[in-house]
Amino acid sequence: MTPEQVRFILGTPMLVDPFDASRWYYVHYLREGWSDPKIENLTLLFANGVLVDMQGDFKRSASFSQNFNQQNTLDDGEPPVKQ
Repeated sequence: MTPEQVRFILGTPMLVDPFDASRWYYVHYLREGWSDPKIENLTLLFANGVLVDMQGDFKRSASFSQNFNQQNTLDDGEPPVKQ
C-alpha cells in the first residue's frame, strides 16, 4: 500500500518521526464508562513509497508479507506500473 492509501484507511498518523518520515505512529485509545482506558499502538514503516512493515498491538494478517517474497504482479500477469 502507498502512504496515501494507508492515510485514507487509517487517517492521519498521531506522529510522523521527525528524523525518519518513513515511520508513522498510530495510537488507539478506548475508554468505556469508568473503566481504565485501553491503549493500543501501531507503527508503520514505508520504503520506496510502499508499506513494508508494521509493529505494535494489532495482529498482522497472514498475507501481509506474501507479496514481498514473490514478484508483485497484477491479475493479468503484468508487473505493476509505477506512476
